[in-house]
Amino acid sequence: MINSIKFTSPKYAVLLILIAAVVVLAFSLLSSTNLSEEGVKDSKSRFTIFTYFSHHKNTDYLLNADIPWHKSNAGTFNLGSHQHGVIKIMPRRTELTGASEELKIVLSKNNIFTQASLSYQINATPYTEPMKSSTKDAKILSIAIPKNASTEPLFILVSGRYLRGDIQILNTQEFTDYIKLTSIQDGLYFGFAALIFTLSLISYLLFRHAIFLKYATLLASISLWIAAGEGWLTYLMPDFTHQPFFTANSLGLLFFISFALFSYDYLKLNKQQPQLGCILKRCQLILSIIWLSYCLSFNSAEPTLYQIIYGCALLVCFIILTTSLTAAVLSYKSEHKHSLFYISALCVLFLCSIISGLSMTSLIDYQVKWTLIKIGSVLDMTLLTTALMYWYRQSLSHISDEQTHRKNLQYKLAATEQQLADKEKQLSITESNNSLCPHIAKVVSVLEHTLYIKAAGNYSTVFYQNADGIQEMLVDTNIQAIENSIAITKLARCHKSYLISLNTGFHLHRRTSADYDLVFNQVHVPVGRKYLKEIKPIFSDYGSRTPSKSGY
Repeated sequence: MINSIKFTSPKYAVLLILIAAVVVLAFSLLSSTNLSEEGVKDSKSRFTIFTYFSHHKNTDYLLNADIPWHKSNAGTFNLGSHQHGVIKIMPRRTELTGASEELKIVLSKNNIFTQASLSYQINATPYTEPMKSSTKDAKILSIAIPKNASTEPLFILVSGRYLRGDIQILNTQEFTDYIKLTSIQDGLYFGFAALIFTLSLISYLLFRHAIFLKYATLLASISLWIAAGEGWLTYLMPDFTHQPFFTANSLGLLFFISFALFSYDYLKLNKQQPQLGCILKRCQLILSIIWLSYCLSFNSAEPTLYQIIYGCALLVCFIILTTSLTAAVLSYKSEHKHSLFYISALCVLFLCSIISGLSMTSLIDYQVKWTLIKIGSVLDMTLLTTALMYWYRQSLSHISDEQTHRKNLQYKLAATEQQLADKEKQLSITESNNSLCPHIAKVVSVLEHTLYIKAAGNYSTVFYQNADGIQEMLVDTNIQAIENSIAITKLARCHKSYLISLNTGFHLHRRTSADYDLVFNQVHVPVGRKYLKEIKPIFSDYGSRTPSKSGY
């Protein structure tokens, strides 16, 4: 099938994909940057945000002035291993004087599905109100700031280990724009992923190569992983999202399993790097066991055990990435240029993983959202899709070269067969007309038993074998006349003074670093350097030097 499809070059398809990727990336970066910058700017102009985390629930945050509050310049928070947290919002009265628009506190968080509430006091009377979900997956919570409490400190109570998120203070229009732009950004991303996924399936149906199907599986796994992380699966399939198979953790494991599967086939580790391929296979098996254990013990395992398994899974994923990167570098050094795209995609994946890890451990003051993962995956899709097209082009070029080589061999074979036919015809005429040259007829009479013929001036000596052993016969004709009269299917020139029979079991042996002999039953016939190139393909058994009786 692949031979019947002709593409001049994949450069136009690559250009189209690059343009689509640039559009998605530009919009994602601009929208996410504008949203975060505007939200943080408004929060800074209207409020100052502080955070405090602890392992025990704090109930005296309203009156306790000794709490070590930590100022959050970017409006982000990360509970880490702490169970409880309090976010303190201090209004700036000069900015709120005369403000008439309703302001909302918007809390965006990760997949830790715990509740959050707003606490404040008016005239020394405390009030607590739960924050309401603004999306179906409860990842964006919001609450309106009470008018009579807009000049007092506000407190947001959160809980849940490893809860991460950010706080923004927005008016109604800004909040509506926030939801709209987030939805458009997601629509562009999933539309791009669906386009590449469809092209991969079409490529598999056209070319019947497993690499395209494995790439489509990789694209499906990362798209579902991000969809689960952002809550789209909850919105689209509310009845199935309570199953462990559709959680972000489960789909993340499946992504790395499919990534290892794709890497194994794309880098051809079974042939080029079998040891690294074995490591990837074992990592796939371990991740599959972890994934199955996670699904079977969903919401029933102890938190400590869950964290240990989670850490093991991260370690295995890191081994998969490093092993794949090592294999790609070795493949590139072996002149497999398509590995360069794969190396670039892995570097993007490594960068996103490192930033996410540093953010999760609070080592950097940066709130990682799914936007970063989406931007990284768009870059990876672009690079890997370009790599597959480059690989396809190389495959077509290789097939074309093989076809050209095959045609040349067929042409040479036809020419050689014609030469053989002419020689056999010449031999037939010679054998049927012995009167033309009686001396040649004497050679033909013992040709089937001839070992070799040696020149002796204007004479020739025929060495042949019969029941009494090796015999010699002197004929009154030179060796050149014998060569011209007898077909090349019977004799071959191996030396200026020797013709060798092709019907015997001679083997080619090296006598010195540059000299060879043809050997049969302790008989050595020298091979001239001029004739070595033609003799080697006929007598292909190259042995070591074996000193024995020489035939010359």
